[in-house]
Amino acid sequence: MFKKIYLGIIFSLFLVFIYLAYITFQPIRNVSAKEVKPKTGVVSHLTVQNGNLFVSLENDRHVYYVKQYQKQGLDTVTLNQKILKKEITLHHINKWTPLTRDGIHPHISRIEVAGEQIFNEIEE
Repeated sequence: MFKKIYLGIIFSLFLVFIYLAYITFQPIRNVSAKEVKPKTGVVSHLTVQNGNLFVSLENDRHVYYVKQYQKQGLDTVTLNQKILKKEITLHHINKWTPLTRDGIHPHISRIEVAGEQIFNEIEE
């Protein structure tokens, strides 16, 4: 009897682990306006690594990113001129995962500077 209870508990924990892994590593596709949250701040750093653009804001511990930014029509020279050391509004995914418990998923879906959209992948 204890063996069945033990196996039931192990199987339940396995299912919970699979679910948490799924919501953590689920790819981001077809972002809608209801899934994002705006964040305003001054850009302190822009970094390019492995084809991805990383953006850091002053007084914010998160590092936000745009995957494959060059395929999105962005280039580093223009971005440095338009957003570095300037106040921007970026829209990030608002999603809880075990790795982002504060709900801030660092994937950038939209970048705005002074009302001008620099980048947008939100489907409206």
